[in-house]
Amino acid sequence: MGVDYYNYLLELSFLGTGFHGWQYQPNVRTIQGELLKAIGKLFKVDWVPLVGCSRTDAGVHAEQFFANFKVEKFIEPYKVLKALNGMLPPEIAVKSVSLVPLSFNARFSAKGKIYRYLIWNSKVRNPFLLDRAWHIPFELDFSAMEETAKVFVGTHDFTSFSKN
Repeated sequence: MGVDYYNYLLELSFLGTGFHGWQYQPNVRTIQGELLKAIGKLFKVDWVPLVGCSRTDAGVHAEQFFANFKVEKFIEPYKVLKALNGMLPPEIAVKSVSLVPLSFNARFSAKGKIYRYLIWNSKVRNPFLLDRAWHIPFELDFSAMEETAKVFVGTHDFTSFSKN
């Protein structure tokens, strides 16, 4: 008789300041590492295979980031949501929790990704945007930027840049 597994999908948002990116690394603070500690406590396991939709570099924030993990123990998703938010540091929020098919993988099942880069174009920096926008204190050439941006419009095949 086989063991039943449950595949939990987490929708997260986080402020990456003070973290060394998504991927777990021993002896440094990472988003995945904080989640693994909280999930381990909640489900009373030493380790779970926690898959993120992407890796992030140190200091990178995410408004909407997905991760999934499989465990043998069932806990109602709304209880998982409440418990994890109670255990995680304030920079990490679990926005939703749902059960998904066992075949779902946050990295390989993703349909797309959106990246947003913010520029604060002013002679004076804005301390409220310190870790959220790139401060450019000089005049920008918007027509040159618009011309260059045209190469990004449309559908593109980036598979040659991926591992698989």
